[in-house]
Amino acid sequence: VRAGLAVPDPAGTATDPEYRTVAAAQEEARAALVGLYSDAKSCTIPAQVAAYVALAAGLSTEADTVIAFAVLETESVDALNTNIDRANRKKQYVARLLSGSNTSYPLVPFTSEEIEAFRAQVTEADSVLEAAIARTDERIEAEEVRLEQEAAAAAAAAAAAQAERDAQAAAAAAAVEPEPAALEPWNMPGPDLDCSDIRKKVWISGIDYHRLDRDGDGWGCETYG
Repeated sequence: VRAGLAVPDPAGTATDPEYRTVAAAQEEARAALVGLYSDAKSCTIPAQVAAYVALAAGLSTEADTVIAFAVLETESVDALNTNIDRANRKKQYVARLLSGSNTSYPLVPFTSEEIEAFRAQVTEADSVLEAAIARTDERIEAEEVRLEQEAAAAAAAAAAAQAERDAQAAAAAAAVEPEPAALEPWNMPGPDLDCSDIRKKVWISGIDYHRLDRDGDGWGCETYG
């Protein structure tokens, strides 16, 4: 008991001299922070609580570091999420340790005040952890919105550029392709044509090879119009 490796029988009474001797040894162990009362031994309640408190604080700092960047780095976010999962598992484990009866292990070595102090530390660490998770989730959601907006803007720009290219290609094609009227016989050189040969009003495209447009307004054989 003096080494912190056992405790007096919870059913013992202070009127029993042997019990008082063992209880005094327990107080020595508690004061010396040895055995079950040590926070340097990873298996003890004090060490588990201290580890969780430190883990929550470290994760809060890590979260603030990661989300401070204008553009989130995938590797850093993945590592942060891994540490969040680890902290949540630790939280659940410590909660189970502190949820038992004060009269049985692992809580029996500690007073009600000590147990309440452990629980208060854990509750505070829970708040730190939950706040870090909330900040992280909010920042990741904002990053997802930003990426979606960038993708939409890029798609719109690409569509506009393609439309411009299509318009330029159409304009270029129109510039080299002759108008349908230019392929009509009265708009092409060859045997001389008279209006009596054509017998309808026609549009003169380009050179008036057959001298059909007397007034130069672009229309030939207007008497047939």
